[in-house]
This record gives sequence, structure tokens and C-alpha cells, in this order.
Amino acid sequence: MAISGKFLFDTSFDSPMEAKPEKPPAPKFGEDDLRQAREEGHAAGRAAGRAEARAEREELAARTLPAVAQALQGFAPMCERIEQQTLSWALTAALGMVRKLYPTLEQMQSVIEIEQMAIATLRDLEEEPRVVLRLPDTLIEEIRPRIAEIAKQAGFGGRLLLIADEGLGPGDCRLEWADGGIERQAQRTWVEIEQRIARSLAALSAGAGRTDSHAADDAQALPEARTA
Repeated sequence: MAISGKFLFDTSFDSPMEAKPEKPPAPKFGEDDLRQAREEGHAAGRAAGRAEARAEREELAARTLPAVAQALQGFAPMCERIEQQTLSWALTAALGMVRKLYPTLEQMQSVIEIEQMAIATLRDLEEEPRVVLRLPDTLIEEIRPRIAEIAKQAGFGGRLLLIADEGLGPGDCRLEWADGGIERQAQRTWVEIEQRIARSLAALSAGAGRTDSHAADDAQALPEARTA
């Protein structure tokens, strides 16, 4: 016989609930992990900065190099023109200095050069019995004591005569023998110096004119520089 009792509502008729999955525990990072992460972050930042800087440099070069190339095309003729002008000024200044100093230098060196010329010439005139050395009055007394020594150094056994010649200028001399002669003309030497310098100056002036013409042609042919 069934026993009846009071219903206590302690029986559940719901289907059993599924258990909720547990969340995995949060990862734990140690000091080494944090330090490595910071270093990796810094390295990545530096790499990104370098890449950005490189890109900026390349962009700047792309904008400026054409303008620089154009400027350099006109720079070479300008340097050549300046060099030619500087050399022209130097030659002009040198000519002025030499023009002032040449008479003094010629007077100082003329005796030495006359002796050297006489010795070199007499060495080739061993068979000549008589050679005449003509000098201006201003040099006669200075050379006279040296005549015997000049002949000795040259190995010349003939007679070496010294004669004053009013037609010779300062620093001039003339050696004469039976079938020939040789002379030294100081004024002619100076004229040759002036002529050589004048030719050099003329060549520089002509070169400067050509440089200016070429530079103008290049400037017309160059495209306009573009700036970003």
C-alpha cells in the first residue's frame, strides 16, 4: 500500500544543464618576456624609422638631382673662364714685374753669360789663330781681367782680342773669327720674352671668348629646372 506524503517541490523536472567550460588562465609573463617584447618593439620602431628616412632621402634626391646636374653643366665653363682670367692677370702682372726688373737682372747676369758664351764658342775654335770679342764700353774693363782665364777654360790656344764697340747695347757682345761669328743681344732677348707673353695673353683671350660662347649655347640648350 502506497504511502502518501506532502509534496516538497524538491524534484526538478528540467533537463540537466551542461557545465560551462572554464576559461583558460590568463598567460603569465616574466621579466625576460617583457624585456624581449620591449627590445623587439624598439627594433621594429628603428627599422620603420630608417625605412621612412631612406624614402625621404630618395624622394629629395629625385627632386634635387636634376637641378644640381643642370647647375653643374654651367659650372665647368665658369671655372674654365675664371682660370683663364686668373692666368691672364698673372701673366700681365709678371710682364710688368719683368719689365721693371729685367734691366737690373740683365746687368747683373750679362758678364756671367758673356763669359759662358765665349768659353762654349772657343772650345769649337781650337784651330782658329785669332778671335775677336766685341763688347760695349761699359763692359770692357770688367771683362778684360778675365780674358786669359776664359781662353784657358776653353782650351783656346790662339789670340783672343778684346775690342770696344759703340754699336753694342748694354749686355751685348759679339765673337768674330775668320769665317764666322756669334752675338748676344740682350734687347732681342727681351723682345722675344714680350712677344711670347703677348701671344699667351692673346691665346687666353681667344679661349675666354670661345668659353663664353659655348656657355651661352649650353644655357640655351638646357631645360628649365623643375622644383617640387
